[in-house]
Amino acid sequence: MAKKLYRITFIFIFLFTSGLLARETVSITGKEWINFSDTVKTLYLKGFLKGLKLSRTILEKSINDERKINFDFIMPTYIFVTLKKIEKYEFNRICPLDEMVKRIDLIYAEELNLGIPVDIVILSIVERKLGNPEKADRILIEARKSLIKEE
Repeated sequence: MAKKLYRITFIFIFLFTSGLLARETVSITGKEWINFSDTVKTLYLKGFLKGLKLSRTILEKSINDERKINFDFIMPTYIFVTLKKIEKYEFNRICPLDEMVKRIDLIYAEELNLGIPVDIVILSIVERKLGNPEKADRILIEARKSLIKEE
């Protein structure tokens, strides 16, 4: 019974955290971002990071709990992938908040980018900071293409 409860909890947590990163969720775009004060932008990014940290903590606790009751537990690929996605968005390890605000502002200074969600802009900035400018550009180009398809 306890094993079944843990599995159900584990699945629920996965669905919850994967929903946090899903494209279907309502996202803040440049249209909203440009109207925020620097203080609100910083608070938004702090909340973004806090949400990622909470998601990671919940997943890791669930994994550890499962390992306690199931010694041969093997982490499912989708959980591993979700943790890697969360890690990718945790920009604070490579970019201070004030710098991230400035970089996001620079991207949204181009009118073509105003419809792109902040989380995609963050991912592009992270890739550029990691030395992957082609990947960073591709992320923004693909985001622009999806905006055109939505129109």
